[in-house]
Amino acid sequence: MAFVAAFFAGAMVAVVVAAFFAAVIFMAFFLFAADFAMWVMAGFLFVRMVLNTIMAHRLLSFPLIC
Repeated sequence: MAFVAAFFAGAMVAVVVAAFFAAVIFMAFFLFAADFAMWVMAGFLFVRMVLNTIMAHRLLSFPLIC
């Protein structure tokens, strides 16, 4: 009977350790995915900002040319 109790205690410890490692791995993966998405969005916004600046300069310099 003690062997069965020890077996179940060891199984519970193994499940807890496995769940902890799975949580750490998922957390690292989601942090990396969020970091990558943030990098992509920042690049997109930077390109939009540059294009907006170019367009605004063209629109502002248009009356000066005429």
